[in-house]
Amino acid sequence: MKEKSYEILTKCIRLTVIMLLLLSLTMVGCNKQGQETKAELSPVKQEQPNTSAASQELKVDEFAILQAAAQEYVQRPLMLMSTDEVYQKAVVEKNSEYQLISTRYEEDYNRGHIEGAEWITRTEFAKEETLNRIDKNRKTILYCYTASGATYVSAMLNLMGYEAYGMSIGMTEWTANREVAGTQRTPVAIENYPIESAEYQLQQTYPLPKLTTGKTSVEEIVHEMGMNYFASGKARWISAEEIKVAYDTDALEEFILIDVRDKSKYDKGHVPKAVNIAYRQTMDMTNLQKLPTDKKLIIISEDGQSATQIAALYSFLGYDARTMLYGMLAWSNDPNVVGTSLWKGPRNYPWVGSVKP
Repeated sequence: MKEKSYEILTKCIRLTVIMLLLLSLTMVGCNKQGQETKAELSPVKQEQPNTSAASQELKVDEFAILQAAAQEYVQRPLMLMSTDEVYQKAVVEKNSEYQLISTRYEEDYNRGHIEGAEWITRTEFAKEETLNRIDKNRKTILYCYTASGATYVSAMLNLMGYEAYGMSIGMTEWTANREVAGTQRTPVAIENYPIESAEYQLQQTYPLPKLTTGKTSVEEIVHEMGMNYFASGKARWISAEEIKVAYDTDALEEFILIDVRDKSKYDKGHVPKAVNIAYRQTMDMTNLQKLPTDKKLIIISEDGQSATQIAALYSFLGYDARTMLYGMLAWSNDPNVVGTSLWKGPRNYPWVGSVKP
């Protein structure tokens, strides 16, 4: 009987040991599984970004952004409209597609302006409320005295997404009334100035201008640069007579004369020491690198109109650029040298204002 009791006790002990071992293994497995689950849910340690001001600064090459837009712009048809077309579309037909704007001084606008024209002087384009007055769905025609000021604004607006045209020759061609025109200058050469046929080229390269408007889009950068330019009071043009005086006194060193006509016209005769960079190549980066920022760039074309577009773009890019007023028309009376027919004179179209016909 004792032996049987002993046998039963031994089995119980063995069974208890086995159960304890199984329980121990189960706890170890659960603990390991918990650790694995915990590890899987733990966030991955990531490298913290450098939050210093230098690393956070946005690197934007504003010059490159605007240069690309300017280069594309000069491949388009010239954004100019003749006085004859403006008269027909805006005055005779009163075509609602067109919005007419005078950028002249207010007193000159009051003396006489084209019927239907609004008055917005150049510096007003800095204001948001002014831009809101211009309908992007309409064709905007801007005019001034000789087309130089209006064309600067139209170039800026076109790069901002508007469809804007400068009226060729301005009020000078609209009317023979000098009080209404607001200027005595006309696109006629006072005398035939010296002509050269030798080719000049720019050899040296210079650092490109740095634009620091803090803007990142073409529209914002050109608006900022345009308004900075208008506010600066810099001259937009220089007369042929002034260039002739500089030539006679060996003072051309302060200028870089750039003839933007086609080379075939340049070769027939140009202002002495002028280099040739054809209109559509003016915004190429290789040509921009040859332009110094410490000299005045004088842009010359047949009648000064295409030259004014280029002078505006150069100014927005940070160069000191201006147009030779009326271009080769003011330098020579020879149409073969000028590259276009000579000026036919004012049209004597009507105006409204305080000055009576």
